[in-house]
Amino acid sequence: YTVNDATSGIESCSLIINGSIMVRNFIIEEGIPMNFYQNLGNGNYTWQVSCTDNSTNANIGNSEIRNLIINVPDPVLLVHGIFGSYKSFDPSMFENQNFDVYILDYNGPIPKLIHNNETIEFTQFEGISNESNGDIASYAHILSHAIDEVKQRTSVQKIDIVTHSMGGLIARWYINNGNYNDDIRKLIMIGTPNHGSDIITADTILPKVGIIIKIIKAITGKSLVEWATGPAGQQMKPHSSFFISLNLNNGAAYHREWIDWLNPFADVQYYSLEGWFPIPTLIHSHKKILGID
Repeated sequence: YTVNDATSGIESCSLIINGSIMVRNFIIEEGIPMNFYQNLGNGNYTWQVSCTDNSTNANIGNSEIRNLIINVPDPVLLVHGIFGSYKSFDPSMFENQNFDVYILDYNGPIPKLIHNNETIEFTQFEGISNESNGDIASYAHILSHAIDEVKQRTSVQKIDIVTHSMGGLIARWYINNGNYNDDIRKLIMIGTPNHGSDIITADTILPKVGIIIKIIKAITGKSLVEWATGPAGQQMKPHSSFFISLNLNNGAAYHREWIDWLNPFADVQYYSLEGWFPIPTLIHSHKKILGID
């Protein structure tokens, strides 16, 4: 906007949106184009600029009222699971529904955020893990930086996150145990082992056969799967210290019970999509979930 007052000068100018003053500027340079900055979400708006001069009458001049329509795709951040990568997702499934898709890829020496054909590297986290099976809490710290990047690029305060498998645990750890910034609107978890996975302790399910399994067990003290899955595998064992801290209990829980414990201070909508396949929990069944007291 550009404003002039040949007599008394300008005292202030205001940006009015939908009838309310949103921003007021008291430093006015007459005859020079000036700008207001205001973050707005999707919707229909009316706006105008109103200026008051320095005279004793405080004369007011208003611009014409103009219409503004904002229809920007909502951002969604995808987070893969253990041993996954950005290739775990098909972004077109979300793009076809008018979402602005970002993918956090923590598989490799340098974690990165992928948006369309652009890659943003988080070099400050280089070397945390090469196989996306590292410490879940460290990945939660990376997630917080990825969310900050998306917020900065899209000018939104909260984003939606879709996770697969361990990705849901990363997001939950950020909400519960990280420096949560109240910036997640919806968390959708697909196949997330919220109480651990018995596959991690495969030697308790499958017969201990084979010289390779026995050698690994003797050297590392871990099962073949525990050894292969790294720190994340250790954390995803049922009743691990990680889950005790995350779920604030060491036992079974009703669906509603553990949802309440996620974070009573976080205004997040949670969705958990699960399949039914008995092998992963062949020996680890929650009696409450089975309806047994």
